Amino acid sequence: MRLRRAVEGISIGGLAPTKVMLYADDINLFLSGSDDIPIVSSCLSTTSFAIGSKFNMDKTDVKPLGPAAFTQDCFDNQSMGGALLPGAYVLPPTDPLRVLGVWVAATDLAAPRWAQIHKHNMRLIRQWRAIGASVQNRALLAKALLQSRCDHLLDGNGVHPSTLWKMSQQIQNFMWGPFSVMPFCVLEAPVEEGGLGCPSLAHRKEAYDLCFLSQLISGPQRPLWKVWTWAGLQAAMSTNNRANIVGLNPFLQRAYTKPTMLEACLRQAFLTAKKYRLDLKCQAPPLAVW
Repeated sequence: MRLRRAVEGISIGGLAPTKVMLYADDINLFLSGSDDIPIVSSCLSTTSFAIGSKFNMDKTDVKPLGPAAFTQDCFDNQSMGGALLPGAYVLPPTDPLRVLGVWVAATDLAAPRWAQIHKHNMRLIRQWRAIGASVQNRALLAKALLQSRCDHLLDGNGVHPSTLWKMSQQIQNFMWGPFSVMPFCVLEAPVEEGGLGCPSLAHRKEAYDLCFLSQLISGPQRPLWKVWTWAGLQAAMSTNNRANIVGLNPFLQRAYTKPTMLEACLRQAFLTAKKYRLDLKCQAPPLAVW
């Protein structure tokens, strides 16, 4: 509350200013050129002292926004970090910003994190194989310990198909053993139908993709992320059949959408919808909201 009173924030597209985002012990602060850095810094230090907390400078990054010369100067001199929080690291102009464990617009940087998760899951699998567990207990362990570590990164940054296949095989081998030929759909079936209610990681990823499309299509189209997403779809359409007409819904005409031109998260969701032949024509927002 003190931060929101001390910060003016950043406003884009006429929306309400974004000032601060907090989740557990993670804080993302958004400062504009009109914000008073000493006041904000004083608010951070005095409040932290009062509640007995301390910022981890090894995990504190500053991402300057503005002209190329300005962002490069901030990085070269590390000026903004010292002014706000002594010891904070000013990111290079080309580096993406990490928000709550997700690298914004940079899925490739998640590869080392996926490697860590894969290695951690292997340790858990070796441990539980040594102890011994029934099939039903292995299904519970797969959901609670193995798949749960993947969910946040899977939803936020996505995953390369080869990594997704490797992680899925890892969990399936833990469940059935490396030599079983029984399809994973047997595990995914509900318990009352003879299965174990343990969805595969690949199907969870597809569920995240379709949920993203559902949120995009449903509800008010005013949020900025939806405006940007529709703009990306519009740019990815080919030039035939009036595709470049402003306000033309890409799902309601025959223009061919090029997935390679889409942002990674949208591309994965688009390809998942195409795989299941999801008809978006009757669900896409009307032209009046564009």
